[in-house]
Amino acid sequence: MNCAYCKEGCSPRCPSFEREDCPKLEKPPYVCNGCKTRNKCTLVKFFYRPAIAHNRYRETLSVSRQGFSFAPHEMELIDACISPALKRGLSPYSAWTLAKDTIPCSVRTLYRLVSAKALSVDSFDLPYKVRYRPRRKVKRHKIDRDCRKGRTYNDFLRYMEDEGEPAVVEMDTVVGTVGGKVILSLYFRTSCYLLLFLRERNTAQSVIDIFNRLDETLGRELFQKLFPVLLTDNGSEFSNPRAIEFDSHGVQRTRLFYCDPGVPNQKAGVEGAQKHLRRILEKGSSFDHLRQEKLNQVMAHLNGMNRKKLNDISPTDSFSFLFGREVLSLLGIPELPPDRVSLKPCVAD
Repeated sequence: MNCAYCKEGCSPRCPSFEREDCPKLEKPPYVCNGCKTRNKCTLVKFFYRPAIAHNRYRETLSVSRQGFSFAPHEMELIDACISPALKRGLSPYSAWTLAKDTIPCSVRTLYRLVSAKALSVDSFDLPYKVRYRPRRKVKRHKIDRDCRKGRTYNDFLRYMEDEGEPAVVEMDTVVGTVGGKVILSLYFRTSCYLLLFLRERNTAQSVIDIFNRLDETLGRELFQKLFPVLLTDNGSEFSNPRAIEFDSHGVQRTRLFYCDPGVPNQKAGVEGAQKHLRRILEKGSSFDHLRQEKLNQVMAHLNGMNRKKLNDISPTDSFSFLFGREVLSLLGIPELPPDRVSLKPCVAD
């Protein structure tokens, strides 16, 4: 039948139908909302509906936040450390205090894991839980608040005034994929030098081990010269400040303070330095293939670039002037001239 006499009109049901797309849809805004000829157009149309789009966004957001953001091997680690203690009759808090430097979760998250039956124990292993009615949910801090006593940002400012502005090292964690290796970053404010240390898990014990290793490698006198004051955020990996400040014999070796929650500009130096690091180790990429030797090469490139803030010299030269080049040799960090510096991902390959 000739198309002119077809009563169906053009539709996919016609064997001769061929869809034609509007060329305007190939350019922004990719929809027909603002097209002046949309009422006369006979082609397939696409419209943006704000209400429908927002509802779908909220639904996706809700689904993505369900469950627990732990990798399978992290769940196995938590289960292996906590379940035997709970089956011996200990409370979740007591079990958490015994393993808090090993497991990557807070005590509140541990209670949620037990309630959700995500571990090999359930509520019947908690002798008092079955006696209580469900409590109202209260937003709590993700780490123990006691660790902040005497270590808040206001305490930091008073300490700086009393001690005559000692050198400050800003500390943070760079996360790759969830559950994989992470990087501890230490930024020296005076020299703009960035130290990076690879950690297998994002736990408090891994941070403590790094400072114990630095204390042993550098010696106490040089360690205290490099790290007189540490300033960090409120991450759970920094929730055991006493183990960082004091050695195994109870001798103090440094001071640690916390920024106010949600105020990252209080340690803007390390945040800015990590932007350069993300040019090499892109956000969302995995660090599992890295080794500390390769990370030392990354540090050489990051710190070899001349900085305007340092009057056009590199952080490596500034750090070496203040603390001596033997420190970099002890840490195994090579030096690179500025003309060989690269901030491309190939540096970490």
